[in-house]
Amino acid sequence: MRRNGNHVLTKARGLASFVAAVLVAALLIPQAQAQTEPDSDVSAYVALFGVTPEEAQRRLDLQAQIGELDAMLGDSEPEAYGGLWIEHKPTHRVIVQFVRDGEALMARYLANPAFERLESIVEVRQVRYSLVDLQVDQSKLAELGAELEFATSINVVENRIDLMPTSKTDRARLGAAVLAETVWIDPHDSAGGPVVNIYGGLNFNSTENLCTTGFGIWENDLAIRAITTAGHCGNTATVNGLDVPLIAEHYYGNDDAQSHRAPGQTVKNWVKDNDGTRSITSRTSRTSQPIGGLVCKYGRSTGYTCGTLGSKNFCAFWIPGGTCTFMEATPGGGPDMVNPGDSGGPVYSGSSAYGLVAAEWGAPWCPCNLIYTAINYVESGLGVRVLTN
Repeated sequence: MRRNGNHVLTKARGLASFVAAVLVAALLIPQAQAQTEPDSDVSAYVALFGVTPEEAQRRLDLQAQIGELDAMLGDSEPEAYGGLWIEHKPTHRVIVQFVRDGEALMARYLANPAFERLESIVEVRQVRYSLVDLQVDQSKLAELGAELEFATSINVVENRIDLMPTSKTDRARLGAAVLAETVWIDPHDSAGGPVVNIYGGLNFNSTENLCTTGFGIWENDLAIRAITTAGHCGNTATVNGLDVPLIAEHYYGNDDAQSHRAPGQTVKNWVKDNDGTRSITSRTSRTSQPIGGLVCKYGRSTGYTCGTLGSKNFCAFWIPGGTCTFMEATPGGGPDMVNPGDSGGPVYSGSSAYGLVAAEWGAPWCPCNLIYTAINYVESGLGVRVLTN
């Protein structure tokens, strides 16, 4: 069933008095444009954390292993595992949290040759709640969040659920309804929602709004190459002056994505970055993206920006039937990671696809956080796979 874009725009604007609607843009990569390697990620890491390019490259090389460790612990030790995150300052280390038996469990996993390079940087800490505990409590808040218009996000570092009201949230009802010890209520109002507005530049032009193109994909049922953007964007659109007919849309649950044909254009596995374009050669699922890991994106409004992954359990109340599985990346005190105009843009780390820009989130005048749909949900929701060659 197709969504009415005007309804989504109206709903987005109503989230809070200061919520901006998303403006968008097409990322059109000329076929003749030269490819570049992701050296810009190294430069971004150097700028964020003040290390040498060599040290930045060494740390980024470890990020995939850290993500795999995160996924394995989550799958194999759900009752004991409290999550992990990467700490960049004052030293580079991986903090791994357990409710119990942390040292013994971690020693067993570090004995695996796949993780031996992590042994010198892993630190084990004990916490009160497992990730499963937090996820269960967060799921209980989902219906109330849609009613009172607040978002929630699992804060692995603080071992809690962050509840973030908007200006429309009835705080008097919050105190009576939210009793779990795992929940922390932000005393300040925030704003967020699908990033929708009108802005100039390279365009994905629809009759409803404008949005940034995401990854090139292979459409499994039709056996063709196609292009993605955010599900809350318009359905009828052009890119590069040519029609891009809608194939499918999935704006529900854990997904905010849609796919479009691109007749008359050659779909590539390229995404735009700070230096031109780079090739996407792999995809990283939600469970393998580590908290604290470097996350970069490209969008029409803010261009190429990078930050670190802060949560893998952001609960966006504006998504119909939304689950608490959206990703939240923070700019680390720098400029906004995302602004109106960036919806649907590619989120990546190195040459691996991480997801699609879904929204911005933060208090007014914030360095706004990036909310994105994990790439595995984009693929499963649309029945596609990201192009990696």
